[in-house]
Amino acid sequence: MLTYAARRVALTLPLLVGVIFLTFLLMNVIPGNPFSGMLVQRQDPAVVARLMESFGLNDPVHVRFWRYLMGILHGDLGVSLSQNRPVADILAEVFPNTCKLALSASLLTWIFGISAGIGAALLHGRFSDRAITAFAVFGISTPTFCCAVLLQYFLAYRLKWFPVSGFFRPEHLVLPSLVLGWYGAGSVVRLVRSSMLDAMGADFIRTANMKGLSRPRIVLRHALKNALPPVVNLLAIQSASLFGGAVITESMFSIPGLGSLSLNALVSRDMPLLQGAILLSTSVVILGNLVADLLCAAIDPRLRR
Repeated sequence: MLTYAARRVALTLPLLVGVIFLTFLLMNVIPGNPFSGMLVQRQDPAVVARLMESFGLNDPVHVRFWRYLMGILHGDLGVSLSQNRPVADILAEVFPNTCKLALSASLLTWIFGISAGIGAALLHGRFSDRAITAFAVFGISTPTFCCAVLLQYFLAYRLKWFPVSGFFRPEHLVLPSLVLGWYGAGSVVRLVRSSMLDAMGADFIRTANMKGLSRPRIVLRHALKNALPPVVNLLAIQSASLFGGAVITESMFSIPGLGSLSLNALVSRDMPLLQGAILLSTSVVILGNLVADLLCAAIDPRLRR
């Protein structure tokens, strides 16, 4: 297991370096002046040139990339052009909000997705199975913004059960968590259902039935254990994606998180801030994939080969 883990970590490092390079390249090939949207019209070109020089934007691309890479190794992600503050400090302020949203949505996805998927598999062919499957398909196919608007209108505006937007009290987490969790749970339900159906039809399940094992023991200790590896992989990737920032959800519910910060940085052409947000998001996703691979290998030793 340690050899497999070391090999996976060694493969992750070049991927992270490639993400840093591509992110920097894409941010620097976008045409235009990053200060054009921040200054008033008819601004003195000398002021713009002085700002470009002070932020080092007139240097060649390879010089800026090397400076940016060395800064990352020392924990320095640059200075925000719009806020004139270190990017690392800004990310440290908003990332905990995204973590709270991602954790609550992931918890909802895990609980509902796994339990509903197992129930649909055990009730295969019945009305309950079709109802759960239809609910999962509806959650996958419904756009995030549409689901957010529906919940805001009915649960917040009409019934007044929850606040429409904001991020000040625990109840502010309910609606955005439902939006993200519903979408993620749909995929988990379908995967758990199909994996459980494959496992329940295997030879070792028939052998367990002939041995006289109880139904809960067969389902939980034999079928579910063999159906878990692809489910764990999906759950880890989904959770990492949520930590990376849900742009639409955070924007619609006025959550000061990583997603809304990235959108604002893109609109204001704040390239250092946008680079830092993308780097943090992709790093979390890569780490989530690594954790998923290690968990799957721990559950199923065959994957280590």
